[in-house]
Amino acid sequence: MASLIPNFTPAQIAAYTSAQIAALTTEDWAAFSAAQISALTLTQVPAISTAGLRVLTASQIAAFDAVDVAQFTTSQVRALATQQVQALTSEQFGAMTAPQFQAMTTAQIRAIDSSDFSVMSTTGIAALSTAQIAALASAQLAGMEANQVAVLSTAAIRALAPSQLAALSTEDLAAMGSEQFRALTTGQLRSLTTAQIGAIESDDLAALGTSGIAALTSAQLGALSAAQFQGLTAGQVAALTTAQVAQMGTAQVAALESADIA
Repeated sequence: MASLIPNFTPAQIAAYTSAQIAALTTEDWAAFSAAQISALTLTQVPAISTAGLRVLTASQIAAFDAVDVAQFTTSQVRALATQQVQALTSEQFGAMTAPQFQAMTTAQIRAIDSSDFSVMSTTGIAALSTAQIAALASAQLAGMEANQVAVLSTAAIRALAPSQLAALSTEDLAAMGSEQFRALTTGQLRSLTTAQIGAIESDDLAALGTSGIAALTSAQLGALSAAQFQGLTAGQVAALTTAQVAQMGTAQVAALESADIA
């Protein structure tokens, strides 16, 4: 059969039943052209065997329409080799569903080009497990949009290593919610750059609580704006250490409320 595959037109391939697609061997799939792959219908794609999917080359994988890739079963997605994952286009990643992203192994997740992270749906990003998030390279996190970072679960935020947190832009930090900041550990807070600290919203700073504020380094505390300082609770101000107070600027001191001074 494999020797005959090149003789079939794309229209003839599209006429195959799901049962016929499922019966194709790995040798048959290796003989498919990009045009024939592109002709597969939405009902045929899920019928491709995982073994058949594994033998496809990068160019064959890239030939799938984005809507076709969205029809892959979770088993098919998990069967993709890392080089096949790397061959997927931005349009294909943009069409993938949350269950498909959830099914990917950590090796597959790490194989995604950093430029493709910006096109992943927010539901797909939110569906990533803590293990998948922990496996991300710093460049991949840097490739995320602020609205994607905003949907990361608190467990996912807590799973980020200091080097991963450092890859987040100030826009990413500004987009994070209070619950996400509340999930940060002392070590994670201390790993934030002064620029990142300066981008945190006042409400989010309040969410850090007394232990979070007390954990900031003197340099981090010195990076807070007067507006941010004004948003601190009386309890947080009371929790400041002597070293932190010594780093306060005149604008920060002027921003303190009467209750804070007391």
